[in-house]
Amino acid sequence: MDTGNSQQACDRRPPPNYAALRKMGVKDFEGSTDPDVVDGWFLKLTRTLDELSIDNHEDRIAMAVHVLQGTARDWWHLQPESEVVPLEITWNQFMKTFLDDYIPQIVRDDKREDFMKSKQQWGQSVTEYTELFKKLCKYVDPVYRPAAGMRDRYVRGLRPDLRKCMGEAERSSQGTA
Repeated sequence: MDTGNSQQACDRRPPPNYAALRKMGVKDFEGSTDPDVVDGWFLKLTRTLDELSIDNHEDRIAMAVHVLQGTARDWWHLQPESEVVPLEITWNQFMKTFLDDYIPQIVRDDKREDFMKSKQQWGQSVTEYTELFKKLCKYVDPVYRPAAGMRDRYVRGLRPDLRKCMGEAERSSQGTA
């Protein structure tokens, strides 16, 4: 009785389920210079891997690489880690390398500056301003994202007439508390 081979068979993980990625709506990524496209794709990929309970670093990376096409696939082949089998890179390292290359620091700095300067424009609805604010929030370092600070930054960006109403409503609610 050969217990070595049967033990190896038991230790093997099933191969990644690439079809499940497609079924859950993960599209191929061919590269992009638009940080919103990059971030949106990577967020969808990560959420899908989480929903599929893919926890193993190698499987997560294999599934991510599977949907890289064109210049994005070329990007992966330029990474020294792509040549090492088994992979000697964690998912967090892959994620950092990918996002650093596709959303360079200068772009993140520009987006952070856009966030700090964001103001509701005349004719822009509160909903439109809120969506822009939320979109730019992700570029603010988490250390600087306490809830009160973000709320204050949001209110400072509202049109002056709305900001005044917010201040009056807040004073009124504090007076009745």
